[in-house]
Amino acid sequence: MLFCTRALQRASVLLPARFEIATTIAYNLFAMTHSKRQGLIFDGDGTLWETQAFYDEAKERFYEIVAGQGGLAEYFASVQMTVEDGMRFVDEIDVRNVQRGGFAVGRFSGSLVEAYESLAAAAGVAPNPHVRQRLRRLGISVPNQRRTPLPGAREMLEALSADGSHALVLYSAGDEAIQMRKLRETGLEEFFEERVHIVPMKDDAALRKLIEAENLDIPSSWMIGNSLRSDINPALRLGLNCIWYHNGAWAYDESEEREPGRLFEIHSLPEVVDIIQRAQRSAAEGN
Repeated sequence: MLFCTRALQRASVLLPARFEIATTIAYNLFAMTHSKRQGLIFDGDGTLWETQAFYDEAKERFYEIVAGQGGLAEYFASVQMTVEDGMRFVDEIDVRNVQRGGFAVGRFSGSLVEAYESLAAAAGVAPNPHVRQRLRRLGISVPNQRRTPLPGAREMLEALSADGSHALVLYSAGDEAIQMRKLRETGLEEFFEERVHIVPMKDDAALRKLIEAENLDIPSSWMIGNSLRSDINPALRLGLNCIWYHNGAWAYDESEEREPGRLFEIHSLPEVVDIIQRAQRSAAEGN
């Protein structure tokens, strides 16, 4: 009886202590895995690898193909349509199609065919099925061209990942299989690991979902991209810091006005490292 009493007295002392230790460990583990972190969110197309140049080349080729067709050559001459006019006409149709269906597979090839059919109708000639097929193949070839990193992209990511104080996140729009293939072709996937988010269309809701999934701290996180409409403005509206990389825009961005917020504008990727490092030093100094 005496032994049982002493055992109970000892347990009453040890159990609360052990419970307190276990609770502390569990809390620390939870904090480590659930505390918000600084994120650097990178766009892919046009920011880490070239994209717009491939589309511009295809639009120039579109003009050459269409202008060589009977009836259309005469029409182009009568309205004085230049290569630039033809490219802008394709852009107008392509922007509408993006707004309707996002960056879907086959969108651009469909835009080329639609532009051709519209021009043929204006010229009063019947569309040629063989020309339609050539334009479809031309449009499909654009996303399938091999991608390489833009100048300074790898060096920038190496410098930022070496710091270790922030999570590098890829945020891209389009077909998942195509975007993943581009990422692998560039050899940049090692910097993002599982932190890759590919969406049909970039908007505020998609970016907010990414921020929640990656548990990012908004005031200290950054969006780096080349599209004012897809990358920068949604991020500014959500309160992220932004770096706008001027690497050639297209008609999809032209009607967009910049949202208020903390924004840096650059013309080369190495500038990103300097901006992030200066921001970190300033935060450490309490400024």
